[in-house]
Amino acid sequence: MVFFVEFQDILSYKKAEEVAEDIWSIVLTWSWFPKKAIGMQLVTSVDSISANMAEGHGRFFYKEKLRFYFYARASAQETICWLKKSAKRKLIRQSQCNSLVGELESICKLINTLIKSTKHRL
Repeated sequence: MVFFVEFQDILSYKKAEEVAEDIWSIVLTWSWFPKKAIGMQLVTSVDSISANMAEGHGRFFYKEKLRFYFYARASAQETICWLKKSAKRKLIRQSQCNSLVGELESICKLINTLIKSTKHRL
């Protein structure tokens, strides 16, 4: 029996969407220069996590799926980088940064599980 899972039901996707909304809310409060210099990069990278998972899920071939899941994981790592810069430059509190980084590291582990299960189907 084969069943189809919607990408919106994948846990890593759901968590990535939640973090993206949290970061969006934070960046909206910044003044123009930080928003332009770091905020746009931060929002783009965090939104790319779930977008790449959705695109990968929609691909027919497993190797294509994997490529986009790898992109999603890389975007999570990029987001961590931008969060650390944001904390270093006093745009967010260190505790806020640590919390978001912890969530992103958890998402990376979930994406790794998604990658492993996809590789298993090859």
